[in-house]
Amino acid sequence: MTRPLAAALTGLIAAAATAGVPTYTDFEIQARSNIVDGFNLPTGSSFNSSTPALNDAAEVAFKLIVVGDTGNAGLWVGSRGTGSVVYDAPFDRLLEDPSINGAGEVAFEQFDVFTEGIYVYDPVAGSASLAVPPGGMFGFNVVSAAQINDTGVIGFRAQNFGGNLYMTDDDGTQTQYVSEATSPYGFLFTPSFDNANRIAGGFGDILAVIGAWGPCPPGPCTQDLSGNDSVDFADVLAVIAAWGPCP
Repeated sequence: MTRPLAAALTGLIAAAATAGVPTYTDFEIQARSNIVDGFNLPTGSSFNSSTPALNDAAEVAFKLIVVGDTGNAGLWVGSRGTGSVVYDAPFDRLLEDPSINGAGEVAFEQFDVFTEGIYVYDPVAGSASLAVPPGGMFGFNVVSAAQINDTGVIGFRAQNFGGNLYMTDDDGTQTQYVSEATSPYGFLFTPSFDNANRIAGGFGDILAVIGAWGPCPPGPCTQDLSGNDSVDFADVLAVIAAWGPCP
């Protein structure tokens, strides 16, 4: 007996065999775009450069650059060979790659020139709505890497006038984990978010120092490692001197 594997985009993804996990021998296409005809997609749809999201129930979600019958961006959700476009974005809007949790809820950013916030698709209601508008208590105006966990908490990277920050939103209650403006960490990269509300991400020490180069402004100046009220070559040397795993 063979078991189907959920796949998206080209629909030809095979699972690698690991200890305790069965080897999947069948391919199961979820969606295919085509100028003339498609599978589970309107004719003329496109999802180039999309990265699909997959949960443990084999449900797949991915963004569409173009929904064929409207010309707008959109969101596709499905499983085991069936699925459809569940959200058609307003004209001239784009979507970031989504994430999907165990309940089938999908989180994604919608934007034009600036972010319009993080939306969540509810499979029970069959619709998507704005869950995290821009601004909030931390005044962010850019978001990326929105991920929704199994408790419905959304973790993401945001940006305000102080730089990047990692934060979560739990039904409107927002928590900041780390900020470039108030920590020695700079250039916070795309993070991952888990079911325990933990955020993991990389940062650049040297880049943080170079990015803050010059006299310290009033207030915290965390990149001034030498304590001379200026971010300069002495601070680069301090980073190099401490190079390696943190104690």
